[in-house]
Amino acid sequence: MGAEAAALPGPVMRRLAQQWEDEHRRWLTQSLAPLKRISLWLDSLDADDIQPQGVGSVMVAVAIDESAREQILSIARDSSETEQSWAQLLRGLRCRGMPAPIRVHANGKAPRAIAAATAAVYPETRTITGRIEEDASQGVASRRHTPDMTERG
Repeated sequence: MGAEAAALPGPVMRRLAQQWEDEHRRWLTQSLAPLKRISLWLDSLDADDIQPQGVGSVMVAVAIDESAREQILSIARDSSETEQSWAQLLRGLRCRGMPAPIRVHANGKAPRAIAAATAAVYPETRTITGRIEEDASQGVASRRHTPDMTERG
């Protein structure tokens, strides 16, 4: 909301905050069972680059369906990107009904931890490790996959 938020009365701010919390809670618990034939991108960013208070990493799960539609499924903070952290994120998706993805693209600082977590939670899923390249023409990360030598599945 920026600087304009200071001009909003307290009751309006509380109502908006409550609405956001309710929407966030619904998002966190929505069923993922309707997802079919998805690829899953697992990536992270170092939150300390944004907020230097020892926040750690922000882990993100994005589903990509056959029509190339992207849907953010999970965003989680974690102090480290261990196999256990990624497995917990994947188990949360599975508990919400997400079927086994066709493949998992493991990116971030710990692609091997992601691959191991995927093998534990979705053993039938193929895991590809690599990195997302930055598209210099757009200045944003693209979904172009640059594989390394590790591929399981």
